[in-house]
Amino acid sequence: MNIVTERPLARLLDPRGGLDSLVRLLVSEGHRVLGPVVREGGIDYAEVSCGDDLPTGLTVEQGPGRWRQHTSNEGSRFGWTPGAASWKQHVFPPVQEVLRVRRTDGSFAVTDPPAQSRPLALIAARDCELRALGILDRVFADATHPDPRYTARREGTFVVAVTCGVPSATCWCTSMGGSP
Repeated sequence: MNIVTERPLARLLDPRGGLDSLVRLLVSEGHRVLGPVVREGGIDYAEVSCGDDLPTGLTVEQGPGRWRQHTSNEGSRFGWTPGAASWKQHVFPPVQEVLRVRRTDGSFAVTDPPAQSRPLALIAARDCELRALGILDRVFADATHPDPRYTARREGTFVVAVTCGVPSATCWCTSMGGSP
């Protein structure tokens, strides 16, 4: 099952507004837009509402057992490599309501929880992270026994991928058949 769907960006994005226009448009279309944010000395993936919420001038120093961020005055948006954060927590949350059971008059009433109301938009996913999402898709969206909550979340997901300009010595994308 290939969950990736392509939407022509020409109709979505005014090139003069760039990333900010895209993020604002996705928010206005009802997406829950997630992107990299600086939090407690690292990069995390959290909800963003405009392009300015994304880090600018951020680079990282990464090696075995070491990850340090640095800021500069240059205007680059994606000069960092991924750290410990993962998109998995958003496409397959660690805590989910699976069903509701209510006991009434000696019997049980079982209902499904409400479906997720807003599709996800992931901004600045890297090649290694796309490959990791592909593995999750194979496991949780398998045609034989798909997880309905996972597939519903992924079918509506819009992903903007970026390439690592300076891969780290600890990057693993090539071991997964990808490249920086």
